[in-house]
Amino acid sequence: MKAYRYLFYKILCFLKRISLTNQSDEWNAAFIVAFLFFTNLETLLTVPLVFTGKDRLPLGEWGAVFVGLGLVYLNYRILIRDGRLERLLNEFRGEDKEKSKLGNLYVLIYAFGSFFLFLLINIIKLFFWVGVRR
Repeated sequence: MKAYRYLFYKILCFLKRISLTNQSDEWNAAFIVAFLFFTNLETLLTVPLVFTGKDRLPLGEWGAVFVGLGLVYLNYRILIRDGRLERLLNEFRGEDKEKSKLGNLYVLIYAFGSFFLFLLINIIKLFFWVGVRR
């Protein structure tokens, strides 16, 4: 759970650095973390589909929307609500520069790796099923 909080903290710090208004950075960070979690979940669920011959997950488009919104709401409940955000900020605020740079690198690798793996498995599935159906 600490890694999950740390991921949220690093994304939130990045958004606060580039934001002009700082009004909804917490919600944006919750959305980004939910998106990364959703891509990982989708990737894990798509890998067996490549080997079993099924086309899609039974969720459908609206099911994916509801799962995504549910993940954002869970992030709000776990990370932001009832003063949890302040405790989270205090937990990681005292990082030294070296540890902070290493943490930034880990978060970048995780974020790009999650998205790249999601795209890769879906491209493999697309090419695999296009070749099988002909």
